[in-house]
Amino acid sequence: MKNNLAYPAALLLFGLLFGFAFTYFLQVPWKSWMTITLYCVSLCWVLMAARSRLERLLPRTRLEWLTAGFALLILLSFTLHHSRHVWLSGYLRYFPFLVVLPFLCGKLMRPVDVNRLSKIIIYAGLALLPLLLLDLLFSARQLGQRWTFFGQDHSPLLVGGLLATALLAQGVRRAGSHGSDKKSQLFEYGLMVLLATALVWVSARGWLLSSMVALLVMAVITYKSRKLCVEYSRQFVLVLVTVILSLSFLPRPSSQFYAGLLTPPPQVAVAEGGGGEAGGVMEEATGVLGVTHHWEPILGDESCRPIIDGINSIAIRWTLYREAWEIFRLDPLAGVGAGNFGLYSCSGIMGFPHSTVLQAFSELGLLGGVLLLAIAFLMAREFLRDVSEPRAPEILNARQLVIALFAAYFLADQIYGNYFMSSGTYLLIGMFANLHVNRQS
Repeated sequence: MKNNLAYPAALLLFGLLFGFAFTYFLQVPWKSWMTITLYCVSLCWVLMAARSRLERLLPRTRLEWLTAGFALLILLSFTLHHSRHVWLSGYLRYFPFLVVLPFLCGKLMRPVDVNRLSKIIIYAGLALLPLLLLDLLFSARQLGQRWTFFGQDHSPLLVGGLLATALLAQGVRRAGSHGSDKKSQLFEYGLMVLLATALVWVSARGWLLSSMVALLVMAVITYKSRKLCVEYSRQFVLVLVTVILSLSFLPRPSSQFYAGLLTPPPQVAVAEGGGGEAGGVMEEATGVLGVTHHWEPILGDESCRPIIDGINSIAIRWTLYREAWEIFRLDPLAGVGAGNFGLYSCSGIMGFPHSTVLQAFSELGLLGGVLLLAIAFLMAREFLRDVSEPRAPEILNARQLVIALFAAYFLADQIYGNYFMSSGTYLLIGMFANLHVNRQS
């Protein structure tokens, strides 16, 4: 068990969520040392497994070199734009545990580990459902137009991530089933309906859209295999019908929350030149180059209204995306520095644009943005080669799981993401790099 990396991978993905639930039901406040302990356990587990798999640690593919280059660029940019005492209080403290550790864990995982992780994800998603129901019946509260769980305001995003991942893992499992009878098929489809219904109910719109797009992607890229293409197309239609029916039974506030996806964000006045009363001098952000950064919204104070109101998340993201574009225009070549988006944004210090691609372009410049897009492009190109190749079922299922999850996670990263904390995406990049090496060998 100690050499099976499915368990630390599951801890990295969903350990915090179940930790929140466990302490919440025990009425014990969640402490920072608990978070540190969880990630240290994962780190020690991966290091123990690495002793017998040292040959897998060195980069062997272009994908690994690109990922290593992107990580080094983040470190270099952070070093140039921040003083030393910010290293432990800013985003860099997340770097070893949410960037390096997930990538190394993925690189060391074998196909058997990936398939075991798939089972853990499905079981974890199903185990979460009664916990959500208990919380809803006895202690959940509504924040805006959706429920919060386990005492955490952003819990719908964590819950949605697990449910979407479990939905896709169950879909890949169903696609890999051979010779199953009608009852088994109905049971497996029933699990997908249950998970999709729960995903609608928790109102994690980004994860719902990402999982549906991932199923559509799988249907398209498996066109060479009629069996797989038909199966993933059937799953997409099943989830789509489930979503439509589920939305029709939601309470009015929740249905209006989803209707917001079809409503254009309100137009907000943008001041020429930005700045204003919302700004301030942040002395602790003084970098090693001797420059004192000023915090002021680049689009002006009026553009901050959606973020101050905190109601319309689509309008908030629209504001953040526009800010990212304007910040990129300040210094297209080098960017404003890793972790510095918030210095020019209504979101303030430690803010980020909720899009890893836009964050890379605005903070790291053209090189950072192009590197991240190159990683995604290289993954997509290899997807088309890998997914339908005749291979052993164990390897084929592992590759399909990684492909489906990466499609969902990369899209979700453009709705929720921060490249300092996209642990799921880095884990999947590492997993795919290792599977690609095995494909070539």
